[in-house]
Order: sequence, then structure tokens, then C-alpha cells
Amino acid sequence: MANPPSLEQKLLQIKEYSDLTVQCDGGEFKVHRAYLCAQSPVIAAALRGDFMEAKTGILKISYDVESVRRFLEFVYSGAYHVSPDPAIWVLSASETPQQQIKKSPSESDTDEELLPDNVPALSNNDSDHLLCHGRMNAMADYYDVPSLAALSITKAEEILTKNWDVNSFTTLVENTIHSTSDAAFHDMLGTAAAEHIDDVIESHILDNVTIAQNFGSYVLRKVLPKLSSAQASVRQLQQDLLGTKVKLQSAETYSATLHRNMGECQVLLQQNKACRNVTCSAEFTCHLEYTGNLSNRTIILRCSRCKARHEL
Repeated sequence: MANPPSLEQKLLQIKEYSDLTVQCDGGEFKVHRAYLCAQSPVIAAALRGDFMEAKTGILKISYDVESVRRFLEFVYSGAYHVSPDPAIWVLSASETPQQQIKKSPSESDTDEELLPDNVPALSNNDSDHLLCHGRMNAMADYYDVPSLAALSITKAEEILTKNWDVNSFTTLVENTIHSTSDAAFHDMLGTAAAEHIDDVIESHILDNVTIAQNFGSYVLRKVLPKLSSAQASVRQLQQDLLGTKVKLQSAETYSATLHRNMGECQVLLQQNKACRNVTCSAEFTCHLEYTGNLSNRTIILRCSRCKARHEL
């Protein structure tokens, strides 16, 4: 079975059928309405009726070119990467000499990379990556692309879980609290904050009134169940401690009684050389006998032969 075509091959095959121009801050792309409209009902609505986009065939997106490239990568492949697939430049309306587009996938003699020289590489920094996923969530929220929103949440959550850093987290919150209204994204941030609430409190990010008003409720919803659970644990510990205290007091009482009884038996052994039973002529031998329950134990001295009890 033949391998499925790569994203580059796919784009090269359909490039000439593009029927929409996407313009953004720093770039322009020739794309296909069917792909974008299938993903975004917002874009689909803009390309119908008397809207300017429908009349001009130009869709203006107010995001940086790298974010738009990731958005288009998702539209055409169902995924996106922090460093977008270079194949997306196949759709670029402004080709550089380094971007000579193949006329047919069969022409494999010009296999140069499609990424132009002037595209900056994204730093390998978790904070930058988190901001990238935050922007993708904002785009997904604005253009109503739930699957892209879910993917951006998964990617951001993975970084926060594996490589927690309070500074990166607070930067993400500050940059996304107003740029996206995706409740699921904010809920994920609230969960991360609750897991590291001491760090978040020490960062003083919630001292910002605006952030506290918009983000505080998500944190509280996650912290309160943990607080309730902690309170339940404290109550259980208190009950266990009380039970232990009662047992300790009982053990102390038993120990004191045992110590007193042993002292009494020792006195009896010193004072009695023969059995107090005048009819018993046996050599005086005795043994200790325990009576009562564990909490009220008594020890008596009894003759081993006639069983007479000796007391002070």
C-alpha cells in the first residue's frame, strides 16, 4: 500500500485551485474556502452574502504570520506545531527564489526546503511555547474551531504538568486572560494554579484586580474542593489523635496498676516465708495470678500448692 501524501505533496496538488486570499500581519496566503469553511463556521459566514470577504475574496486575519501558518497547518492537516510545517509556505502568495514551487509531485529533482530565509526560528523556551499555544487558543476561540481549541489546551497543559514554572505560568495568564474567552482553557489554567497554589500566591499575580476578577473564580473552583478534602483529612486526623489519646491514657492506667501490684507482691514475698494456711506444711512456693480485664488488671500472690491467696 502506498504511503499517504505528505502535507507538502497535498498542498502542491491543490495549490492552483486556491480561491481565497488570507492576509495577515507579515504574510499573504492563497488558500481554499472549502478547507477553512469546513473548520470554522465564523469564516464560512463571512464568505457568504454581502460581507466584504465574500465580495473581495480576501480574508484578513489580525494575527502574526507564524500563528496564521499554524492555523493553516491545522486546517489542512488537523495538527499544528510550534515551528509550523515548512510546507505551509507552498500557499504563500509571495514566493522567494528559495521557494520555487514544484509544478507536479512527480518532479522530485528540486527537493529544496520551502522555508524562506527570513523566517525566524522560535526559541526552545517553555514560556514562548505556552504563549504560542495561548495564541492558537485565542484564534480557535475567535473563529470557533473547537478541535483546535482542545488541541491547544492539551499542548499547554502538557508543558505546565511536565515543566512547571510559575513565571511562565503567570506570563501565560497575563497574555491570555483577555485574548481568549475559552472557558475550558481558563479552567485548565485554574487547575494548574490549584496544583501549585503556594507558588501562585507568592507570585502575587492575583493581586492584580483585573486578573483576580477574571481568573480568580477558576482558581477558587479548583482550590475549594482541595480545601474541603484537606479539612476532612484534618478532622479524621483529629479523631484518630483522640482515639490514640484514649488508648494512651488506658495504657498509662494499666501500667500504673501493674507497677503497684508488682510492688505489693514483692512486699508479700519478703514478708511471708510459709503459706498462711496453717494446715499447709509444704515448702512455700507461690505464683502470680492476673485478674480483671486489661484496663483494670490486678495481680495477686497465690500458693502454688493449696492455692491460698496472700494479701497485704
